[in-house]
Amino acid sequence: MLLLCGAASTLSAQDNLLVFDYWKYHAGTPSVSLYKHLYSHASEQLEERRGAVEKLQTKADWQRRQAWVKAQLAEAMGPFPAKTPLNPVVTGTLDREKCTVEKLYFESRPGYFVTAALFLPKNRSGKVPAILYCSGHSPVGFRADVYQHTILNYVEKGFIVLAFDPIGQGERRDYRDVADKSAPTKEHSYAGVPSFIAGLPPPTTSSGMVFGPSTTCSADRK
Repeated sequence: MLLLCGAASTLSAQDNLLVFDYWKYHAGTPSVSLYKHLYSHASEQLEERRGAVEKLQTKADWQRRQAWVKAQLAEAMGPFPAKTPLNPVVTGTLDREKCTVEKLYFESRPGYFVTAALFLPKNRSGKVPAILYCSGHSPVGFRADVYQHTILNYVEKGFIVLAFDPIGQGERRDYRDVADKSAPTKEHSYAGVPSFIAGLPPPTTSSGMVFGPSTTCSADRK
């Protein structure tokens, strides 16, 4: 028992759960005025945020903060597109020991297809919590081992998980044969930079309203 308590206290001391604590000044970065200006501005904003969050004491305080954050995001990003029918289509099902997996695609915008998989725990009844899972930068999307490990961990805990392919990953790759644009991060940049130049908000561009339907994800994909 003493060993377990000691291990827990050590782990607690080592784990830093501050979301923004990773932001550090890179002293080795070439001395450029733009970097210093952006870092200085970001540091001031992070300090203001830290002070504001430390003052939150009640549920009402957090709800006011939540409403303020939503308003700031809406102002910075612009309005999101109106909701449209998703028209989901299941293309196949995998039967596993503890869950079933439905392979599917849906339309996030009319004619704009998104490939995904719905992980359903077998031993479920009544209402079950669900997670919308967005994977990180992997060419295979949520199929990567590290993401599968996380998803199946959620499923074993009783969650339903809908994992989808972000743009440039999995079955939503647009530049498979173009070396300088083939990596997920390069695809993001190639599609994202023109939107900033045009002054268009990310929700509009990512919905397919600007660049049109994906050329690599069609209705016959399995």
